[in-house]
Order: sequence, then C-alpha cells, then structure tokens
Amino acid sequence: MPALIQGGYVLSEPTLAGYPGAFLQPAGEDAVEQVRARRASIVERNKAVRDAVLYWIYDQGTGASPNIGKFEGSEKYNSFYGDTFTDDEIMHATTWLRDEGYITGSATNFGGIPRPSITSKGTRVVESNGSVNASQASPGSQIWNTHFHGNAGNVAMGSSHFTQNSVISTELADGMSDVVAAVREVVELLASHGVDPAALEDALGELDRAGSQKEDAGLLRAALTKLQSTLANGAGAAVGRLILGKIEELLGLV
Repeated sequence: MPALIQGGYVLSEPTLAGYPGAFLQPAGEDAVEQVRARRASIVERNKAVRDAVLYWIYDQGTGASPNIGKFEGSEKYNSFYGDTFTDDEIMHATTWLRDEGYITGSATNFGGIPRPSITSKGTRVVESNGSVNASQASPGSQIWNTHFHGNAGNVAMGSSHFTQNSVISTELADGMSDVVAAVREVVELLASHGVDPAALEDALGELDRAGSQKEDAGLLRAALTKLQSTLANGAGAAVGRLILGKIEELLGLV
C-alpha cells in the first residue's frame, strides 16, 4: 500500500490497524485500465503462457516429462494478471515451444504436447531468468555517430583515439517507457515474489535518468542491466518474466 500511495495510484491514511480503505486516484484508474487491456491482449497472453509453461516444466526436475494437465493446478505459473490461462492457450504454447526447440515431446490428434520435456535450449532460458519471447524480437534502428581523433587510418575499437555515441531510437525510447510503466503498475505483485520495492524504485529512477541522456548508450545499458538484476527475484511471477523478456529486447537495441 505505501508504494501505491507514493506512486499516486491511491489515496489512503494509515491507522494503528493498518490501512482501512483507499480511494483510487486518476493514475490508479489508468493503471487498472492498462492492466485490464494487457490481461485481455491475445499477444501478451500468448507470450506469457509460453514462458509460464517452460518454467513450470523446468521446475518438475531434470529429465521429467510431466503431464501438462497438471499445469492448471499451478498457482505459481497458471495466472496472467490474476486470470488463469485457458486449455487452448496452454496447448498452443506447448506446440510453439516444441516447434522453437525449447521442449520435446509427441503431439496428439487433439493438439499440444501432453508429456513435454525441456531441452538444453529451454534450460538455458530458464537458468538465465530469460524469456522465450526475447529471441523473437527484431533489431530496431540505431543511429551511430563515430568520432575519430588524430589519424583515423587504422583505429581499433576501444583505443584511446576512438569514441562512440548512440542516439536512442524511437523504438528503444518507447520500450523504456513501457517497461517503467509496467513495473510501476505491479510493484506490490513483484514485492510479493521477493523484489525489494526500494531497490526497484532506485533502479527505475536510474533508468529515467539514463533515458534523459540521449547519447550515452553505456549509461542506458547499465541502467537496464540494474533493473534486470533487481527484477530477477520476481521472475517467479508471469508478469515478472514478461518484463524481464522486454528488458532483454531493449538490451538488444542499445
């Protein structure tokens, strides 16, 4: 609740017994509408269920081929902004994961992979707190301004005669704004999965400051990496993995 109040999402006064109630502020109403829109988005749901299924399979143990029907009983993974995934979404996710090489298993006439096993490719994604959706992102446009000092006939990258600036592309700037907004919407959810709210706010502030430095790619990459590290403990939540996947996409654009 303090984080929601500090963020301007709700208005409430604490008592000795805690917070008896709260009034939703305009910023909170906007956040609620955004969450509802994302929860209803077919694209976002498909991305989320792919990661959720992969992480669930990994959690079943090395070499396991679990019954995919048991995924529905997972409180940890079978949820997207509080809404459970449908049978069709889960089945389509298993097929997609197999086609992309993240899992193996035989399909049935009814669709889906009833007894999936995770591959080494899928294991690497999970163990790096990554997302299967990150590799689907296409590189965005980047503008590079290279300045040479002295003789530029044969200058090596990283030498003292070489400096490089990058101008943040529109795609990258928009993506940063989306990430910051998404994180601020779900601070309490992430906190419930182990993310430190104070550290999270510090990382978001650093990203905001880095975004204002339009030509400092190194500063921006450091800020994104810091936010990624801070969120890592929240990767158990579907929304946490989704945001981590988006950060991976942005790092590919820096």
